[in-house]
Amino acid sequence: MRLATSQQVTANLRRPGRGVLGVMRGLLRSTDGRTHNIDPRLVRQLALFSDHFGGRVLEVISGFRPMRRGQYTAHSNHNVGHAVDFRVRGVPNHVVRDYCRTLPNTGCGFYPRSVFIHMDVRSSSAYWVDWSRPGERPRYGREGHPPADPPRHSPAAGRDDTIAAMPPPGADPELDDVIADHPAVRDATPDPADERDDPTEHNHPAEHGPAEPQPAVPQGAPQP
Repeated sequence: MRLATSQQVTANLRRPGRGVLGVMRGLLRSTDGRTHNIDPRLVRQLALFSDHFGGRVLEVISGFRPMRRGQYTAHSNHNVGHAVDFRVRGVPNHVVRDYCRTLPNTGCGFYPRSVFIHMDVRSSSAYWVDWSRPGERPRYGREGHPPADPPRHSPAAGRDDTIAAMPPPGADPELDDVIADHPAVRDATPDPADERDDPTEHNHPAEHGPAEPQPAVPQGAPQP
């Protein structure tokens, strides 16, 4: 499902042929209607998420994004159809993150102060946690431990004075790029549990199990 337009598609993503890839090309189009070929492996990995979480709806925030002036990542995987920002309906993002990190050769970005995770396909795995809010530069840290909040503006220049830590290898920083593609993300309320969750805590599961299957919704009934 494309969250901004409520467009819904049902397709077998496990073996994406020409027809399925065409459907996904349309679903993951940019907000101005431009499309790009979508990497078949990205489509197959979306199928893995759907299967793992009991067939729950995958809500796409952003897919293909044409390169734009001022984007944070000079060569984002979103620019070439290799990445998607999404969430799984009814599943906390930190749970989706934990599963994402089990997939080989995958980039996984976690945004505790927003409402999605990033997933891309690449030649070697990468993981990053970005604590930035809308309008801030990327602020990298680790789960459950946000960096100290510096002043938002320089008194002299009146500009964003947030200090961004060096990005982890392979990071695809993008929060404001996502907002440019889907402005509603700016005002969305993040889940407080995503800020608190720390996988390094004692007894934290290394991988969350699949969620219970979502009950079928009768046709015409409002979506939960």
